[in-house]
Amino acid sequence: MSARALRRAYMDFARLKELADSGSSAVSAVDMADEHGGTLHGDAFHWRVRVMPPIESIYNGTTYDILFTLSQHDYPFKPPAVRVLTRIFNPMVSDDGAVCEGLLQNDDWKPTTPVTEVVAHVVRAIFLEYKSYAVLNETAACIMATATPEEFQKHVQSTRARDSRT
Repeated sequence: MSARALRRAYMDFARLKELADSGSSAVSAVDMADEHGGTLHGDAFHWRVRVMPPIESIYNGTTYDILFTLSQHDYPFKPPAVRVLTRIFNPMVSDDGAVCEGLLQNDDWKPTTPVTEVVAHVVRAIFLEYKSYAVLNETAACIMATATPEEFQKHVQSTRARDSRT
């Protein structure tokens, strides 16, 4: 584990926590977590972030937990991995919560990017711009492509109503 990565992880976590506590963003809570998203034995390299989708999103109306996993050796020089912990019907999120790798590409990643911008980008991508990313959920993509927007929204809502992975 790199001391630099650990310092930066703690600093960025504090910024994100401050943002959540302010109530001025989509982030409503942030906790240190383990590699599975559990918060009992969390560490600085795994963050469980609770977000509220934007009001204009069909996903609005509930909160979603997202796990950000930072590299213990290369953070902030490598972007975090992202996984949605709450069950979601979304073409860019697989059934196990994996998010397409293009979301935070190494080529576009800058170590100076504030963590608050990273989270805002992830929220925007998952809940508003999901049509622009690689497909990981074929069923969701097929329904999105062939059904009416209202039918797709019904699938989103029925998935939301079922038990979550959290």
